[in-house]
Amino acid sequence: AAAALQLSEAQDGDGGHTAVLALNLATTRLSAGHGADALAPAQQALTIAQANPDAGVDPLMVQLAVGRAELASGRASGAAHLEAFLNEAKTHGDLSPAVFQASADLGAWDFSHYAYPQAKAAWQIAVDSAGNADEAANLARAAAETGLAAAIVMTNKSGGVDMREVASAQIALTDAFAVYAPYVRSPIPPAGLTVVQRSYSQAYAWSLVLVSQVVSAGRRMPAWPSARAGLTASGDTASASNGQLGCAMRFIAEPRPTYPNHQNNAVRLGGVVVYLETDESGRIVRREVAAAIGADFADAVRAVLPQWRMEKDPSSPANCSMAGPHYRGVIFQFG
Repeated sequence: AAAALQLSEAQDGDGGHTAVLALNLATTRLSAGHGADALAPAQQALTIAQANPDAGVDPLMVQLAVGRAELASGRASGAAHLEAFLNEAKTHGDLSPAVFQASADLGAWDFSHYAYPQAKAAWQIAVDSAGNADEAANLARAAAETGLAAAIVMTNKSGGVDMREVASAQIALTDAFAVYAPYVRSPIPPAGLTVVQRSYSQAYAWSLVLVSQVVSAGRRMPAWPSARAGLTASGDTASASNGQLGCAMRFIAEPRPTYPNHQNNAVRLGGVVVYLETDESGRIVRREVAAAIGADFADAVRAVLPQWRMEKDPSSPANCSMAGPHYRGVIFQFG
């Protein structure tokens, strides 16, 4: 991409396909995680597009690329840049992929800089623009829905629990669970959780913090819109990893973890998801923390996790299998 741009510059200057190739180089570098290196070609494409309406690039798409590259370069101006153009760009259906990437980058930036209401708005744009055309789009939307729910939790933390927002977070997480469900029915690979299994665990952890937040505020948690899309409320799958009907497994989390004395997590309420894998006898053969909101909470769980166990629930169907993966949630809350 860089060589093609250099050749075009040598042959046509700012004419020909130079703007197109500059934008292509910028987006290629952004996709490869080299966002800081994308800023110069993105700005070059913008300069050409502003000077020549027939440069062959959509000015809005170039503005989004510039904003993303600015964020990747650590420039706060990128956030203002994206906010200024996303609302217009999101009305252009042909720009949906670019809008998704830009709004997801903005949502992550705003969240990491504690601008939670702005993060919520950015993640909502990402959710709306992700679509559902294929597996990749569904996974992208699920990640954005988790970001949206997290931003709602953090916005509620500073402004009080808004139950309408709680319902919005539940809807977002329920759809994310629906997307992730097929990927958590199998045991994790020897190398550890896959990206999607970890994403599911992160969504699950935020759902726990949401519950903790509502209950700690003295409110009643509304029923979830669905049974977490094919997963039971406790995280068991409907069938075991060997294809046999799975047993209902009881999670014996004793002794309980201790609430950290010097808990510095900004949420001050926590959610930890543990992964447990059982064999045919119900013995836990693998256990680990899969996701946590609050590092201190994760440490508290790790301290007692080796003592926890699982057992077959008496309500289990006959000839069921106890072997399989299980995700379990641990909530830390006040009161």
